[in-house]
Amino acid sequence: MPADTATLPAKPSIWKKLAIIVPLVAIAAFETWDGWTNLAIPDSINQRSAIGGIFLIAHILSQPVLGAAALVLACIGRVREAIIVLAANIVLRWLTADLFDPANWKITGFFSAQETIMNLVVMPIAGLVAGSLAARGIRLGLARFLVCLPTLYLIVMMVGFFIGVMIYGF
Repeated sequence: MPADTATLPAKPSIWKKLAIIVPLVAIAAFETWDGWTNLAIPDSINQRSAIGGIFLIAHILSQPVLGAAALVLACIGRVREAIIVLAANIVLRWLTADLFDPANWKITGFFSAQETIMNLVVMPIAGLVAGSLAARGIRLGLARFLVCLPTLYLIVMMVGFFIGVMIYGF
């Protein structure tokens, strides 16, 4: 086949690019904001195991940096790298759950069960799968969804808590 008649792969439209970039920018902005608001080291460090405390401090210090890096990478169109950075943030958040304390695995009702399953099972799997898909450069739409899933869950839980407080009070 002559070189002048060969077809080139189609470039994605601007709308397709925006559909991938805008959610990443929003999630990265939320993670950056959440990281800056959590910079005060909580009192719960003393109640954790030594390894859990180290991971908590690592996450507290790295979350605003990782969020800002993902925000910049998403804004300049480096989707793969932004997904990898957000996936690293998810894995660090999972490590702060202090998996070595059996009290964190306690399930007392429906809401504690879904929160425990989400935080200790779904989040790390989503983060690891999203990071591996982005690193290989395949299925970036799925990787974007998986990396947004834990943050969207946290936002939904915060909104639900806010609505509950507004209806019933403390």
